[in-house]
Amino acid sequence: MKSLPFTEEKISDGIYKRTFDPSTESEELKWHQDTEDRIVIFLGNTDWMYQEDDVLPVPAIGEFFIPAGKWHRLLKGKTKLDV
Repeated sequence: MKSLPFTEEKISDGIYKRTFDPSTESEELKWHQDTEDRIVIFLGNTDWMYQEDDVLPVPAIGEFFIPAGKWHRLLKGKTKLDV
């Protein structure tokens, strides 16, 4: 089984903190869809970018609602990313 491009810590039921390391290979950050709606909160300052299908990338800052089935991805930065 292929490993995920992040480490994950369970905070409480349904709430997880994911950390993406800057050494993550860009090829591991693929376009994907989630099977359920998600609210994603990018923690702290980072140079990573977030992109949805047919939309230009935006800084991975603040809170995003990602509906189930929406194509999206992260674009790697030079610092770690906490989500």
